[in-house]
Amino acid sequence: MHGNDHLLILGSGYLATAWKAAYPTATVVEAVGLDLTSPLVLGELLDTHKPTFLINAVAYTNTRTAEEPEEYPLVHDLNVTLPKVLHEVCRDREIPWLHLSTGMGFDGTRPDGSGWTEEDTPAAHGAYCTTKAEADAYLQPHSARDRILIARIHLPVSSAPHPRNYLDRLTKFSAFAEVTSSLTVVDDLIPAIDHLRSTQQWGLYHIANPGVLSAMDIARALQQVEALPAGDLESVDASLLVGQTFPVLSSQKLADAGYPLPPVASRIPEIVAAWAS
Repeated sequence: MHGNDHLLILGSGYLATAWKAAYPTATVVEAVGLDLTSPLVLGELLDTHKPTFLINAVAYTNTRTAEEPEEYPLVHDLNVTLPKVLHEVCRDREIPWLHLSTGMGFDGTRPDGSGWTEEDTPAAHGAYCTTKAEADAYLQPHSARDRILIARIHLPVSSAPHPRNYLDRLTKFSAFAEVTSSLTVVDDLIPAIDHLRSTQQWGLYHIANPGVLSAMDIARALQQVEALPAGDLESVDASLLVGQTFPVLSSQKLADAGYPLPPVASRIPEIVAAWAS
């Protein structure tokens, strides 16, 4: 973290916990009980804590319940209204900030077989992906002037156990898809954001480690540390996984910004070993 930094983390979930572990002096503000659509409430929060950088780790991420009509107002409040209000209050106080987004709006590869880039438009499907894409589209034109980072990630894995860590989630599965996709190593995401902050390279970035793996590939790595039983693993037909996408994201823009990520194939065994230790 930079000298004299005061990092403010909005949220208390998986990624908020990871940032707090990396930067123990950061302030964490739980979203529970706050009116996150109120410029007054969020403005007072910033005036109280006076951060030099804010991380928005709040989102409605349950893709299944997001489709329930009674949930949609909350989905929209957290995934669209909150980022818009944060833009307003951070801009007025000249506070740079990070908005965490998703690569789930993409599936597979581009028609030419390459990974999806920041220039591509996410598909509108499902309340979660649609609202996250709406926030991205709103923030991106303001990002350079108002110092906003927008990080699209996918299936975040971390060396720290957490119920939302994809590694922990896989240990509860009984069958595994063999379709490959991009993954984000949280241990690499955090310093990547720090690099972009340090070099003042604001905007939208796909932050996924180069290469692709399947859930089956990671399950086999988990077997190596005895987190899953030895023996043959059952495969599941990916078409049965309603709402799941398998995007291949290009992180070339991040590499061009001076921060190439290590390949996911070499990184996953290291992260799984650390997670299990």
